[in-house]
Amino acid sequence: AFVLAGLGIARAGLQRRSVQVGAVLAGGALAALGYGLNAASGLAAADEWTSFAGAVWTARPHSSGLLEVIGSGGFALAVIGGCVLVCGPWWRGSVMSPAGWIVLPVRAVGAMPLSAYTAQLVIWAIAAAVILGDPSDLQGFRDLDPFWPITAVLIVAATVWALTIGRGPLEAATDRVTRVLVPGRADTAAETRLGPR
Repeated sequence: AFVLAGLGIARAGLQRRSVQVGAVLAGGALAALGYGLNAASGLAAADEWTSFAGAVWTARPHSSGLLEVIGSGGFALAVIGGCVLVCGPWWRGSVMSPAGWIVLPVRAVGAMPLSAYTAQLVIWAIAAAVILGDPSDLQGFRDLDPFWPITAVLIVAATVWALTIGRGPLEAATDRVTRVLVPGRADTAAETRLGPR
């Protein structure tokens, strides 16, 4: 359901302001409906384990209950619409809003997740081999507390890459392979470089 909702909002044209506002309003309404019906149902948490209706008619987090799907899916839809609305261009000819520039580093990493995750694993393996002499010593590497240094390197690298080159290297490779495997497809790739053009 969540994947279909994500595909639906993307196909609706999330770059249009009317779709962004619609996502915020529809998502808010769905969240209120899902969580409101859960509160009005009067079912206790114990009912989830003793009845089919209790298992299906719940909004408890990660329960996969119908109301949880409606409520959390609506909340996610509202957040996505709100973030794109706040961070997108505010006036004709602008690239993004002031808020968009502030969150640019997070957007850059989010625009190339496959490259960022792969780079994290490569950094981890190389650093463990150099520092510990054994790339398989995961606990020893965790004891070095590498989270912040790796995070900082990935954020800076992804931001520079996104501003200068655009799409992440592994995302670009995946796109090229897909275009070879699906010939005759029109070039529908959107400009993915963040920042001024």
